[in-house]
Amino acid sequence: MHQVTGLVVRGKGEGRALGYPTANLEYQSVQTPERGVWVCRVRIESREYQGLAVIGMWKFENHLPSVEVHLLDFDQDLYDQTLVITLEMKLREVKIFSDMLKLLSQIEQDVKEARVYFSS
Repeated sequence: MHQVTGLVVRGKGEGRALGYPTANLEYQSVQTPERGVWVCRVRIESREYQGLAVIGMWKFENHLPSVEVHLLDFDQDLYDQTLVITLEMKLREVKIFSDMLKLLSQIEQDVKEARVYFSS
């Protein structure tokens, strides 16, 4: 399992517009996380949450892959907080979708798979 620790920074707001807000992380890493969509656990201070992380949709200026995470059943402001993300199971590769309906359908499927993973 790989961990990524980083500070939540403002993104483009695309996830929120789709109904699946993501926390975008600014981080430093000696080991680059593997690209893909991952089931993950997210620690914020002493609390732990379940989520989905998308690694590598784009690259940072420092050449690290982007890290953004959607926390399941969570609706609080995370800006300027430090998150520790533990990547547990890779669901799929990162894809580019030709239309918004296909993207939303895939996100819904990813969330469903994450819930199954956490319930077992």
